[in-house]
Amino acid sequence: MKKILLATLTATLLAACCDDTSNVGNPVCIDDTIETFKTDSQSIAVLKTDLNGQFLFWFQTEAPWADGTDDVLNEECEVVCLIGGFRIDPCDCMGVNFCELTFDTLWHR
Repeated sequence: MKKILLATLTATLLAACCDDTSNVGNPVCIDDTIETFKTDSQSIAVLKTDLNGQFLFWFQTEAPWADGTDDVLNEECEVVCLIGGFRIDPCDCMGVNFCELTFDTLWHR
């Protein structure tokens, strides 16, 4: 009986450590947008960062930087800036070099 209990406990702990809990606490609209984004053939990853107390979500795609842009959404699912594209500073988001920030990965292909 102890072996079964130990095996069950071990399996539960392994499943818990491998679970993607990084989306816990995100706004529902962000979780919904992530689910839709996953179906896009050019989607690569969804990254999350805290910029001055505001969580921002970078929806990365395979779009070439000169030809396309990636959306950065706030917690209200509003596009606050675009990363990439044919611009002077393709990493500028709200006056910050977005490409140099630290991110948590919420999802990746």
